[in-house]
Amino acid sequence: MTVPSSMDFTFRAFAEETPGPYWQQQFKSLWPAYKSWFLRFGEADRPTYHESVQALRRYMPEFKPIVIGHRKMTHSGQNY
Repeated sequence: MTVPSSMDFTFRAFAEETPGPYWQQQFKSLWPAYKSWFLRFGEADRPTYHESVQALRRYMPEFKPIVIGHRKMTHSGQNY
């Protein structure tokens, strides 16, 4: 399988005081393509959930409240 070295994508910007209905709609429409791209080499090629949380805590602790809010809106089961 040939792996592309580049990817075309479009940035979208929008403003909501806090993540709300528009953010949820964007997430729902884009998530399947993002997940497919992220897992293109297989799940074993990615960090575990625990490793990802540890990296967030270590390198970007100020983003923790944002990530928690987004996870609640997407009904993800894991907690920090």
